Amino acid sequence: MPSAPILAPGMLRLLASLFVFTGIFYASAQAVDENIAIQGYDPVAYFTTSEATKGSPQITFAWDGAIYRFSSNKHRALFQDNPDKYAPLYRGYCTVALARGVRFLADPEKWLIHNGRLHIFGHSVSIEDARQDIASTKKAADENYKRVAELPIKMQVKPEK
Repeated sequence: MPSAPILAPGMLRLLASLFVFTGIFYASAQAVDENIAIQGYDPVAYFTTSEATKGSPQITFAWDGAIYRFSSNKHRALFQDNPDKYAPLYRGYCTVALARGVRFLADPEKWLIHNGRLHIFGHSVSIEDARQDIASTKKAADENYKRVAELPIKMQVKPEK
């Protein structure tokens, strides 16, 4: 009867170390990703191309505690010259959720520009509905954003397509 291969005494320790290291590395990578603004989408593209466009990890700019990615050097330069114009309101939290007193990161594919400012919404928000009531929604979101750190965080799962 063939015997099962036996691991050398140090091999088990090495494998355990690799699993721990991989877990630490993965956790660190996740923490870094949370600092990527708008999930890596180019904030200037919403204004210049009217499209949600992924930015490049090679073209970045750090501003207001987040790292923004851009699809071109030109977009990065525009943002650097006037970040308040291009950055999303509420640091990328869903405008409607903030208006309702909760916070969660929005879906960069669900957006609109109102009065020259970028609003991003959650997966379940209809852009058409948001557009109809954006003024009062913004007013409530502005009020709640003053205490954003106190608001409960809600996890939102993107529906399957």
